[in-house]
Amino acid sequence: MTAHAFTPRAQAIATTLGLIALALIALAFIVLDPVNGSGAALAMAIPAFTRADAALTRSVALPASAGSVYTEGINLQSGPNDHHLAPMELLIEAPALATGLLPDTKTAVYVLQHDDDPEFSSPVDLQTVLTQTGAGGEGADAASKRVRLPHDVKQHVRLKITTDASADASGATATLKAMF
Repeated sequence: MTAHAFTPRAQAIATTLGLIALALIALAFIVLDPVNGSGAALAMAIPAFTRADAALTRSVALPASAGSVYTEGINLQSGPNDHHLAPMELLIEAPALATGLLPDTKTAVYVLQHDDDPEFSSPVDLQTVLTQTGAGGEGADAASKRVRLPHDVKQHVRLKITTDASADASGATATLKAMF
């Protein structure tokens, strides 16, 4: 049997091509799975979600007394296997609430819910997004938070706002926006 010998140059080229292939495979895993990958090196390359779609924006007046209100749902158009496919975030915006609307120690809690049914017959709390607490005789500042949805989110999402204040806060509006 004859052994094939490679020149040092051919060995160097083969080694370089192998390393490039491994780097491309690793990059694909990081890009496809930024949650579990170490995407820190790509943070500058991944754009922020800055565009809102008016058709996917929902607003609701806060409760007129202690209780809960809900935005209309946003249909996420889930793909096969009920996995959410669109690269997006949800932006939740809570209004500033004067002390007359949110007295000291009273709270307004913003919870993201999801459901398979557009009527939300069996809503499931996905995440408590924000909590505003009245303090110092000044109410609560406006607040916002961005949320990335899990891959297994149900097809419809909405925002639930619950206050324990008996004041009429219905002049203030909270917003849920899909950001692309």
